[in-house]
Amino acid sequence: MLKEELKKYVESDENVKGLIVVNRVNGEPIEFVIKESLALSEINNISKIAVDMIKLYENTKPGGDLITILFNSKEYTVLIDDYQQNNKVLVFLFRPNFVVIKFVDEKAKILQNIINIIKSS
Repeated sequence: MLKEELKKYVESDENVKGLIVVNRVNGEPIEFVIKESLALSEINNISKIAVDMIKLYENTKPGGDLITILFNSKEYTVLIDDYQQNNKVLVFLFRPNFVVIKFVDEKAKILQNIINIIKSS
């Protein structure tokens, strides 16, 4: 059932490149759907990095935070969503810079002004 739902989500949006459900304890993928060819070793690597990033953040804070992490790589925008109580992590793989572009689309002019002010000061 999980695999079918992952597949439906990934196939419903051209900007989504894949979804990975990761075991929070050992960093191994439980289930995944990836649109483009990606070696299992790369999926394992992304999964482990996602869990490591969450655990690193947890070490800096007293417990109880809901953790969502976003970062960009050359290949993907990666969004990591933690489900601590279930010992699972959901990893979204979007096309590069997708989330940033979506976020700034409507307010691009204002954001550009902010960036220009920061650069000039």
